[in-house]
Amino acid sequence: MPWIVVSYHYLEHQVATMGGNKPSSRRDRPASRREWDFSGLADGRGRPGRRGRRGASCLRAQNPPRVPAPPSPERSAYGAGGATPDDYWCLRFDFDRDGDVDCVDWYRFVKAWTEPGDPPVPAECPAVSPAPAAAPHDARKNRYVSFDPGNTEPVAFQIELTSMKRCSDDLGRSCRTDEDCPPETGSCIEHPHVGSVAGWVGEPDGNDVSRVVGDPVYRVWSEPAVHVGDCKIIPVATYELRATADGVAFTAPLEVGTIGKPGINHYGDVVGDGTGDLPPLPGFTPPNLVVNVTDVQAVLLSIQGPSSPSAHTTWVDLHGLGDGVPPNYILNVADLQRVLWGIAGQHYLESPEHLDPGDCP
Repeated sequence: MPWIVVSYHYLEHQVATMGGNKPSSRRDRPASRREWDFSGLADGRGRPGRRGRRGASCLRAQNPPRVPAPPSPERSAYGAGGATPDDYWCLRFDFDRDGDVDCVDWYRFVKAWTEPGDPPVPAECPAVSPAPAAAPHDARKNRYVSFDPGNTEPVAFQIELTSMKRCSDDLGRSCRTDEDCPPETGSCIEHPHVGSVAGWVGEPDGNDVSRVVGDPVYRVWSEPAVHVGDCKIIPVATYELRATADGVAFTAPLEVGTIGKPGINHYGDVVGDGTGDLPPLPGFTPPNLVVNVTDVQAVLLSIQGPSSPSAHTTWVDLHGLGDGVPPNYILNVADLQRVLWGIAGQHYLESPEHLDPGDCP
């Protein structure tokens, strides 16, 4: 399949019209064009090519299909020339397949850019909503939330606690319903700190780990995934991340969460089942709402290092050093002890070093 010749100016026009998905005529396209292989857009690997070169899987440049409506999921091919469903979305630059061309599509286009420098950013897209992190970082964790920054211009990220259900008589005890709380003394409620802005995502360290800080950090976030680990990031909670270029206008939120409540326990669920894979592949599946011996095994093997099947450090790092004891991206017996406490039925705040998010420094 030949490569497609496409102009970023045309995509800029599509974004500016926010939903005007009509294919441009030849006279509408500027003389200056770039040649792109969009087959790498899903994983951020786009490459410039030459006309006539074969290998692009996203869009046929010759005899493009006429596609008046998105294909139904059941149809594997439609239109002229044996087109595939992907042709519809790529022809209209709707890379996220949500029915319009907007700043998210522009971001995916930019991620595929390989020319020197960056393409111009449309005025309509000063900031792009952060995106879910790619596997294995999309797994829910105890003390971290991870995300793909998804911006090529300087922005800051605000993080807000949006859900954290606890028993009214003991705000350390996580719950899903009233049945999880002592019937005589408590009911399952949203924690009083829900709805408060936890702070801002700080500058990542060499492991792409950030703390929650008090002031916005404006920078170009080149990390493929940022891991926010902090005293304010605790198990069985939900957060929202928003990007801003000026501290006034914010993007739509990305919802991220720590682990779900693991059955009758409250935290310590770090993995699911073992796979036996060696790094860089995770040696375990993501947390599965159960705390058991497999979680203990995952921490022990991760402490041993890359010669053993292990989970990503952010999955099994539950404890660190300092005020509020944020995780420290170091695995040792302290992390193992927290899993054992989780198996024993202790809730998160029963550890004297763990603080309620509202009490964090």
